[in-house]
Amino acid sequence: MQKIKKYRLRLNTEVIGFANKTPHGFKFQGKPLWWKQGKPKYSEIDEFTTFKDINDQEIYELDIVIYTLNNRKRRGVILWEDKSKKFGVYDIENLIFIPLTIKGLYLFKNDPIRVVSYLYKHPEIKKKIGLSNL
Repeated sequence: MQKIKKYRLRLNTEVIGFANKTPHGFKFQGKPLWWKQGKPKYSEIDEFTTFKDINDQEIYELDIVIYTLNNRKRRGVILWEDKSKKFGVYDIENLIFIPLTIKGLYLFKNDPIRVVSYLYKHPEIKKKIGLSNL
């Protein structure tokens, strides 16, 4: 069974909809009346990690999350790492990358992640972690 890739579509800092990539193309979902307006106009695409947070909210790249490491609550940003070809949490304080999975096992099953905000709404965090060009 082939997984459907999902994306969050943004126009700068505003989420305007979502898209599912299927074998037959893209299926767009979003603001009412898109069907009258044609293809949605968006400037940014954030990929779905395939995981949900403690509140059953889908986790996308560039989400700011609270997670637990060594029994301490920490803040991180969901990022894709090209080297490992994985999504992970980039710790905002320690500037380290922690993959979401290792050998197919989800590392945050017992201490679930919670989405609290979005990197595109916090330029000061983007600058701190060296992603101000996003």
